[in-house]
Amino acid sequence: MSHVGPRPGLNLRVRHKTDTNSPRAERMDATPVVERAFPDRTVREVGDTGPSWNPDTATVRVAFATHPPAYLKCARDGERIRRERAAIEFVADTTDVAVPTVLRADPDGQRPYLATEAMTGDSLLARWSGADGETRRKLAAGVGRTLARVHEQRFDTAGRVVGGDGEGLRLDPAAWPDVLAESIRHTRAMTDATRYDDYFDRLLDALDGWRDRLTDAPAVLLHGDPARPNAVVSAGSVGLLDWERAHVGDPVRDLYRARSQQFAPTRGRADPAIVAAYHEGYAAVAGSLPDGYDQRRPVYEAVRLTGPVAFFDNYVAFDDTDETAFAGWLETEIEQRLAALTDS
Repeated sequence: MSHVGPRPGLNLRVRHKTDTNSPRAERMDATPVVERAFPDRTVREVGDTGPSWNPDTATVRVAFATHPPAYLKCARDGERIRRERAAIEFVADTTDVAVPTVLRADPDGQRPYLATEAMTGDSLLARWSGADGETRRKLAAGVGRTLARVHEQRFDTAGRVVGGDGEGLRLDPAAWPDVLAESIRHTRAMTDATRYDDYFDRLLDALDGWRDRLTDAPAVLLHGDPARPNAVVSAGSVGLLDWERAHVGDPVRDLYRARSQQFAPTRGRADPAIVAAYHEGYAAVAGSLPDGYDQRRPVYEAVRLTGPVAFFDNYVAFDDTDETAFAGWLETEIEQRLAALTDS
């Protein structure tokens, strides 16, 4: 248990759960930053927000005596905080997609942080659990509409988001294949796992043959991690939080990633009716799926495997399965998805 040194007279209780599946031995702790972030508020409790596989950030829920609760994210580097703050403010000012309200941020401090208000609504994760088929199709359509609205923000070039505000984003511009390759290398660097480490090199080599086709993809704002825990349902619409992976690139990547993260089991395919509703929701806003969706989707099917490859032990625990069985599935998928790239 970690404790924040309270101000005189402050009765501060801290609840913190340890992630036993951490890919690194040393995990971040956000609690020491709470009082620096909220010197003008009486803090009553600092609570855990659930398990995270990201060793470079930590988020806590902060309850106050006289203010609504807030969420405080700390990062090892200020670039993540600048990116997330910029993306949130830009989306809030240029779309009708619900996002958190930024309370305060310090990307330049010794421990960079971002504080946001709690979003109004229910977690999509909670809404999805126990929902019937019709309700799930409606929720999937809502996710599709939300991503389409995010993807309406178009840019002249792909690139990494390095700053900005509600009026615009600052990019480190680059060709989309280079931005994609950098994200793959970043995933590789997040873990010390070596079991399937050669997959990253094989994937990057295979993507060289797709460079021209990927370079021609549209450049739009991407959320980067549209998983169910990062979606909030309110008044029939789906909002998004956790924008630290926002970047500009091919909408097919975001669209396929959300399909995989939101609607498909780890070792299985998404329900076709759910996928159809999801695509219909997207097309209702965008007019259609992104041009070239079916042609470029094999790239992102292969890229999605970088998660199970990098966090193999986490996936085995999350999937509650036998390690040997999971390894067999992953090895088969690796060969099939790489073959789909080299045969195209």
